[in-house]
Amino acid sequence: MLLKRGATYYCRVWVPKDMRELIGRKELKKSLKTSDRKEAKTAATALLHRAQTTFLRVRTGMLTDRELEMLASELIGEFTGKIAEHKDNRNNVIDWICSESGLFPPVDTDMIETSLKTPRTTADVAEVVTWYTRRIEELEQEIATEFFSKSTRYWAKQIVETKRLDVELPPFEWFNDPEFVCPPQYDAEFDVYYHDEEIGPPTPEEIEAWNSPAPPSFNSVCLTLLQAQIDAFRHELEKAQGKRNTPLQAQIVERIEAAKPRPKLSDLWDLGLPAI
Repeated sequence: MLLKRGATYYCRVWVPKDMRELIGRKELKKSLKTSDRKEAKTAATALLHRAQTTFLRVRTGMLTDRELEMLASELIGEFTGKIAEHKDNRNNVIDWICSESGLFPPVDTDMIETSLKTPRTTADVAEVVTWYTRRIEELEQEIATEFFSKSTRYWAKQIVETKRLDVELPPFEWFNDPEFVCPPQYDAEFDVYYHDEEIGPPTPEEIEAWNSPAPPSFNSVCLTLLQAQIDAFRHELEKAQGKRNTPLQAQIVERIEAAKPRPKLSDLWDLGLPAI
């Protein structure tokens, strides 16, 4: 709605009833800083679209593009920082990577140890390059198909819960791969392997749940985490190949630095609304 006070036009947007408690007001007003009605209508249309997009994000739990970028950059910084720390001190990066609190999902520990050997032989470098290249291709395939592996699904769930993101989680069944078979567990004390009890073939319901799409908000988190992992792996791949000061490395450093302040978002008209 357009309002005119004196010579200046203002835009007024009514906040939907179900959003008023969260946003803390019934309406939003903003000066359009013009006395020209045509210019005011154009500016008001853009603001109305922005407001409606924000209301939709609040309702569906969608994170903003900036929030997703901040999350990705933070994950990249965590990963590259731990790798660098281990190179300096040779201390528990493997424990971190394989722990439930690690921001990246468990990866091949042999690859990590090989990539951090000093000095590295030509064979070591070739092994690392092959591993990173293969993993990047696998992750890119997940992004292209938006069909996520068991590891990606649980990793995204862990991030959402740990960081308390306002994101809709898929149902419990969505995380259970119907074709997954737990490998035999080795008992060193008795030098025997224990197998899980035999289970029947997956039911149509289990298969349907596994193949169903995730809610849009959770889907965006999965895609963001996969791309962050790809970017971090490419960064380490270049370093393993002896490349220094590349554009990719410079971009990674910029993203990590930008993520450090973690500024609070205020998407809607700079009115100090809750971060969305």
